[in-house]
Amino acid sequence: MPLRITSLFLILLLVSACTDQQKEITLIYSVNEPMGKMALTIRDVLQDELDIKVNTVIGKGSIKDLKQLQKGNAELTLVENYLDYIEDIKVLLPVYPQLLHVLYKSEDYKENLESIIKGQRVYIGDPNETSFQFIIDILEFYDLPPGTYTIQDNPFDVDAIVGFTDIIKDEYFTTLPGFKIFSFDHVDRLGKGSQIDALVLKYPKLQPFIIPQQTYSGYTNESILTVYHDILLVTNENLDEDLAYSITKTLYGQSQRFNDISPLVHKGFKENFDRMELNVPLHEGARVYLDRDEPSFLEKNAEVIGLIFSIIIAVVSGGYTLAKITGQKKKDKIDVFYEDLLKIRNRIPQMKTLAEIKGGLQRIKKYRNKAFQMLVDEELMANESFRIYMELSKETSEELKVRYRSIAKS
Repeated sequence: MPLRITSLFLILLLVSACTDQQKEITLIYSVNEPMGKMALTIRDVLQDELDIKVNTVIGKGSIKDLKQLQKGNAELTLVENYLDYIEDIKVLLPVYPQLLHVLYKSEDYKENLESIIKGQRVYIGDPNETSFQFIIDILEFYDLPPGTYTIQDNPFDVDAIVGFTDIIKDEYFTTLPGFKIFSFDHVDRLGKGSQIDALVLKYPKLQPFIIPQQTYSGYTNESILTVYHDILLVTNENLDEDLAYSITKTLYGQSQRFNDISPLVHKGFKENFDRMELNVPLHEGARVYLDRDEPSFLEKNAEVIGLIFSIIIAVVSGGYTLAKITGQKKKDKIDVFYEDLLKIRNRIPQMKTLAEIKGGLQRIKKYRNKAFQMLVDEELMANESFRIYMELSKETSEELKVRYRSIAKS
């Protein structure tokens, strides 16, 4: 009898432990819209559909909020996809995209970023957000490092605003009289070596986006070419796997409840998103849900794929030689830029005068601009060789600047 009582007691303890797993979690959220409304809707959906209580806490910026997740003080928060890799932070799902907007007042607009940013007072967001440093990096990619503009903390007393946001509402523009919206290039050049093609090549987690005409009626009559990155729902790796599975499944299943928050939500909540675009990996519970046991794409489409494969083989065999010849010609052209750059790089230790160094810097800038123009004209390919050349030219410029300061001090 005592043995039976002991066994029954142990069984009850195990059942109790299983049913009490994380019945209460904490969600840190931003009051900025639409992220605030998105977070609170996530809370409501989880509380309505799952037997858990979701406490909400106003955050202090995504960088500090992520540290709270690391410490185990919270389980969920929304952050930009350009957070640095953090080992114990995991993704549950991408929720919706944010668009890069550039607003400006400059009367000297010349269809390039430099003409509206250089020498101006610029607002780039909250330093506690992960996107703050990323925007600085983007501006530096366009030869606009810190110091060529003044960072302001008040968006209502500036010459330009750069930030990732939702579609901007009309009432927001009424608080910013005199601003116009910048397009990084003409939309018909997308995929043909445009400025956005170069930016996405440099930062692969970004994706091109066209804001249609009339979206911002009165501020521009043309389509706007820009980029977007995703807002992610993230957790810490200690979140129970079954609970992570349930949260992911529930939010995908109730995605219609988020549709009225922003028109961009329709680009989120996609189960077939590219996981390589995430800066941190999926939580195991989310991965199990997304990889749940269903017939694979190949199994469902075997006959069609077989036919397509046969056609592809025929086409590829005929086009391979032509593509190889074309690619080799473009590769030979980028090799010329490499040779010139390496000559300058090898001469840096022998440079004795400031004039020599200035000449090197001017030559690098000249050839880099020429490379960009050839990319636009489709004389060069936007491939890894081009990206490496741009990185190497930037590094060489920095070495020349170091040499310049050294000689200037002596």
